[in-house]
Amino acid sequence: MNKTHFDKIAAQKLKGIAIILMLQHHNFRVKSLYDAYTVSFFPFQEDYIVKISLFFKICVSIFAFITGYGLYHSYNNKKETDEKWITKRYIKTFSGYWFVFVNACIICQLINNRTSNFYMKKGTLLGIISIITDFFGLNNLLGLKQLNGTWWYMSCVIVFIVILPFIIKAQKCVGGGIRCYY
Repeated sequence: MNKTHFDKIAAQKLKGIAIILMLQHHNFRVKSLYDAYTVSFFPFQEDYIVKISLFFKICVSIFAFITGYGLYHSYNNKKETDEKWITKRYIKTFSGYWFVFVNACIICQLINNRTSNFYMKKGTLLGIISIITDFFGLNNLLGLKQLNGTWWYMSCVIVFIVILPFIIKAQKCVGGGIRCYY
């Protein structure tokens, strides 16, 4: 019998499925999202597609699973201190987000001044602080709005990265019958 495991290739495939589910969910979960466009749902009925698209919110759980699983293996293979691992993992995870964030801010500003209108509502200083906290993925944790509402997940990832070392240590203590003192 072959041993199977969840490797990077399987994670990439699952991530691809989750992205398709996310696109379906974000584009068709309510009729108002596509009312201005001509959409054919053939061979299905429109109401069926809307209902199934609501269910595709499951993509968030899939992304959370993939994130947690990858972080777990990364942490178990680390050779540095917990603090260095957290910093390194944060930078590696957020480097792609920072690219998207900066480009989204530029594009939104060029199209309709959305970036400055969004962030600067309560003044320049608070706007700059909000841009910085949004850039670092902290706005949802701080109860602030993000330029893009779906960026809330970045705050979730920060929590995953920070608490994972504690969870793994607790799991090893409880699972291994070792006395643990923190």
